[in-house]
Amino acid sequence: MGLSTNCWKYLVLIFNVLFAMSAVVLFGVSGFLIYKLFIYRHFIGVNVEYPAILLLMMAIITCSIAWIGWRTTKSMHQIHVIITGILILLVVVIEFSCFVWAMVVWDNVEIDIKSTLSHYFEHTLTKTDTTDVDIIRWDRIQVKVSKPLLRIFWLEV
Repeated sequence: MGLSTNCWKYLVLIFNVLFAMSAVVLFGVSGFLIYKLFIYRHFIGVNVEYPAILLLMMAIITCSIAWIGWRTTKSMHQIHVIITGILILLVVVIEFSCFVWAMVVWDNVEIDIKSTLSHYFEHTLTKTDTTDVDIIRWDRIQVKVSKPLLRIFWLEV
C-alpha cells in the first residue's frame, strides 16, 4: 500500500523539523563543551577541543541539510529526496565517528592533565609574585577542585 503524496510530504517535513531540532541541540551541546574546555585550556591539551569543534561544524552542516530537506519537500523531486537522504546518512556517520574520536582522545586526557598540572605546580613554586597569571590560575583550579572534595568528606566550605 503506497503513501499518498501529501502524506509523504508531511512525513518528510516532520523528519526535517526533528533533524533541525537535533541540530539546535548539537549547537548547544558543542557550544557548552567548547566553553568548558576553554576554561581549562591551560591544563588540557589542544587535541581534546577538536571533537567539540567538529561537532559545532556538524551542527552548521546539519542545519544546512535540514534546510535543503525543507526545500526538497516542496518540490518533491525524487533525486532531491535521495540526495538529502544520503547527506543525512553522511552526517550521522560523521557524528558517530566524532563521538568515537572524542572517547579515544578523552582516554589520553588523564595523562596529559597530570603532566600539565605537575608542570604548573613546579612552575608556581618558583614564582614569588602573587599577581602572576599562572599563580592565579593555579589558585582557581585548587578552589574548584577542593570544594567538591571537601563536600565528599562532609566538611563545610
